[in-house]
Amino acid sequence: MPLTTLHMGAPASALPGALRLLVVERSAATARSIRHALERQPAIRVHVARGSAAAARMIEHGPYDAILIDDHIWTDGESRVGTLVRRHLPDAAVIVLTDETAASPAFHVGAHDCIDRGAIVPEQLVARLDAAVAETRGARRRETLVRWLERDARTDKVTGLFSKASFEEELRDACEDSSLSRRPVTLIRIQAEMDSGEDVPETGPLPDDAIRRTAAGLSRAVRSADYAATVGPAEFAIILRDADLDLGRRMARRIAEELDRLNSEAWSAESRVVLSFGVATAIGPAPTALVEAADEEILHRKPLLRGTANAGFAEQGFGPSVA
Repeated sequence: MPLTTLHMGAPASALPGALRLLVVERSAATARSIRHALERQPAIRVHVARGSAAAARMIEHGPYDAILIDDHIWTDGESRVGTLVRRHLPDAAVIVLTDETAASPAFHVGAHDCIDRGAIVPEQLVARLDAAVAETRGARRRETLVRWLERDARTDKVTGLFSKASFEEELRDACEDSSLSRRPVTLIRIQAEMDSGEDVPETGPLPDDAIRRTAAGLSRAVRSADYAATVGPAEFAIILRDADLDLGRRMARRIAEELDRLNSEAWSAESRVVLSFGVATAIGPAPTALVEAADEEILHRKPLLRGTANAGFAEQGFGPSVA
């Protein structure tokens, strides 16, 4: 038979920790020795494919924890088995069945371990399988942890927006891309304060709930391609690539409208948040120049908004260009 599937011991549903093993081997004798070595291991579900074509079908349609594979099939570029494993089973441990002299080439193409097909010992085979799977899962967990830590480092803990450090990196990239493409980049700087009901906003730190409300307004208003970040205790910034001053102004208006709606849902009028906006645009600017232009706009027009959507945008000169 070109393709054999063998279930040993209890079914997978009864074995939550079952290891799914795919054996890809051209030699019937070697396949039989592997079956014999694992026949007393009910926690290992063995699937056997005789040849590259059968292996390709099984790899494309079934998840496996480990692959025990003939060295010639593994290193044969025309068989596509190695490519399929990396594409469909990136988390699977790969153990190559080989002669001792062929171990080095097999490792060069990404195998986790090699076993001499002429000296398969049950206890050693099980131990090598367990070790390879543990190594692969451990590496995947470490990669996941590193990605999580990197993402966590780029995220502000209170708002969930990007952090100041990641914003500065993104702004440098955006300005460099703008210089190369000769397309504008626009920066919106936002300062949030509590509404005291007077002409002068309240001083002091912004409460966390007000910061989160402002961040929620930004998140709901910006596009998926925009880069919204928290850059200070009550300061925010948005990078708009390939966007002119008019789009920056419209984005600021949209944020104001969204925050006005969120303010109306607050418990009391005393908890209203007011915003001051600064918008600057340029082609290929220095990052510091773009930030300074937007901050200067805030100083000249503060407070531009009082948490309302219709204030401060009638003036045509809103927002400088530093081009």
